[in-house]
Amino acid sequence: MVYLEVAPLNNFPKNLVYKSAIPQEELMIGKLVFVKVKEKIHPAFIVKLLNDHPKELPAERIGEILSLSPYPPFFDERMLSFYQFAASYYMVSLSTVLTSAFPNLGFFKIRESLDIGDEEELFKKRENIFFSKPKKISFSYLEEADDSQIKLKDEQKKVFDIIVEKAIDRPFLIFGKTGTGKTLLLLYLAKYFYEKGKSVLFMLPEIALAPHIYRRAMILFPKEDILVWHSSLTSAERRFVLETSARKNCLLIGTRSAIFLPLKELGLIIVDEEHDQSYKSDTYFAYNSRDLAFVLAKVFKVPLILSSATPSCETYFKVKDGQVEELKLEKPIIEEKKELILVNTEIEEMINPCFSKRLIEEIEKNLQSGEQSLLFINRRGYIPYVFCRDCKNFLQCKNCTVSLTWHKSKNLLICHRCGRSLKLPDNCPYCKSRNIGYFGMGTERVDELISERFPDARVLKIDSDSLEKRDFFKKHLEGLISGYYQIIVGTQIITKGIHLPNLTLVGVLSGEQGLSIPDFRAQERAFQLITQVGGRAGREKKGRIVIQTALTDLPVYKLALNEDYVEFYRLETESRKVAGFPPFKRLLVIKLSGRNEQRLKELASEFFIYFQKKNKNRQIDIYPPMQAPVYREKGLYRYQIYLKADNPKKLIRVAQGLKSEMKIPSDIKVYFDMDPYNLL
Repeated sequence: MVYLEVAPLNNFPKNLVYKSAIPQEELMIGKLVFVKVKEKIHPAFIVKLLNDHPKELPAERIGEILSLSPYPPFFDERMLSFYQFAASYYMVSLSTVLTSAFPNLGFFKIRESLDIGDEEELFKKRENIFFSKPKKISFSYLEEADDSQIKLKDEQKKVFDIIVEKAIDRPFLIFGKTGTGKTLLLLYLAKYFYEKGKSVLFMLPEIALAPHIYRRAMILFPKEDILVWHSSLTSAERRFVLETSARKNCLLIGTRSAIFLPLKELGLIIVDEEHDQSYKSDTYFAYNSRDLAFVLAKVFKVPLILSSATPSCETYFKVKDGQVEELKLEKPIIEEKKELILVNTEIEEMINPCFSKRLIEEIEKNLQSGEQSLLFINRRGYIPYVFCRDCKNFLQCKNCTVSLTWHKSKNLLICHRCGRSLKLPDNCPYCKSRNIGYFGMGTERVDELISERFPDARVLKIDSDSLEKRDFFKKHLEGLISGYYQIIVGTQIITKGIHLPNLTLVGVLSGEQGLSIPDFRAQERAFQLITQVGGRAGREKKGRIVIQTALTDLPVYKLALNEDYVEFYRLETESRKVAGFPPFKRLLVIKLSGRNEQRLKELASEFFIYFQKKNKNRQIDIYPPMQAPVYREKGLYRYQIYLKADNPKKLIRVAQGLKSEMKIPSDIKVYFDMDPYNLL
């Protein structure tokens, strides 16, 4: 008998030990097997081969592996070490990491009629029972590319040569203002490593960007060697990508979870728009794939290229500290300076709640000249706040302490936290008054009002509701790029990376949005958002940016409009250093949630006392438990405990101690958010 350690999928809390009579040379790290746990069959990966059964486990109590897959190992020991690091750093089980790495791919289907009583017969028939034949998948929903040829300009070529010459396992930051050609440079670098027989992981923060990058990549790569990975793929598509990328070198364009895919001959990792918070998972496994890219590059000894016009403070801190090499692109495609217009909504004339007279005039100019306009509002739906004018209460979700948003197209009030929906009531649910009021604007309202103002204009709304339609970008991408759509109404989805040559006007409808959020990154997010959305305008023709706000004196606007990142970084890090926030200290948030409010509060207090006892040398800053800013979500009450230290190892050590020493009730969820991005 051979003894081995396996990590079952489906988020098991720990690895398990099994035995097998299969010849040892067939049992390799990364091999897929099937095991029985409490009378249920689970797919699992071999993660360790043991010399003998563990002393603490009697041999007769160790179960036997039911089946060994006919597939080659899914990952090797180097990739396993990467998975193990992710599990340790983010304080989850290896099973949780592997479940994220290998979601339902169609490999693991088990027939419902299967009788698991006869394990010997099961073993004989394993290939027929557990594995279906792979299907070839066509990504036909992605757009075809122009055959036109695009060449690097002198400044781009200089950066290209530096990276190629140094092509060693070190990280680079390509830092350039919007419109300086970062994306094309990244694709040329990807092509260089691909032609050396290497695979390239090209990471993006949003699904919406994948068709656009795919389209541009087809200028430089064989179509059959460009693969796409994101959460909207079917199981069959995921399986096709996994099999193909393991078999030959390729360009893999992927969102957050693509960091876990084992690629054949990995040679380069690219993280585009590296500042984007979408790289951070907001789940029990709270990983940041940008940060994990540093680890993956080190494990495989390959270059890592980060790219942004507005780098995260954490990344630029590494530049200043000498950990990352900065390479600048400073010459935009169009040399003309953009016109920057701040509209004070407290003083200047407003046509309606959405548009100032000045912004309407600028849109009219664009319609007459045949140029595109983008109206940016980072809220979907029609009205974000519905309230009673008599009792002054806002209509809130019963499951979450957040206001309900009215979606006029569905005639529903919808909670953007839990998805609960209900019809718009005639009476106030609190005082029964019929005096219902509405406040604020979302993409639906902006779309409606601008269409009423310009009934002959071709208007396209782009938000996460739009992207629920699988073929949305296939249908509209060409119209966006060609300028067919004259006015675009969009959320932050449209701010990232899409090149619209005919777009010359950007209107930011509510510039102060997000600045009041209780989060130390609020100013940074505002700077990034305004810079990125402003950067969509004037990429090939002179552009104008109009920001409507009641807070025109805030420095963040002028710094963003002038794309003065260095000065913003200086001011932002000065305040963070005084307050002891990242990047100067590391932050861990312990997040607790449960239905029993009193029990949750008591457990949070017990955790706090535990941390205080373990912190006698005062190496960690520990803050008392507090209600989360969104106190109730999906029917669960929420508490948070903040811990800060100068080294993440100190935080991990004390948190792992709590996990092993304190019993957590089954009705309370606890997860550990290292380097959090969402404090709500």
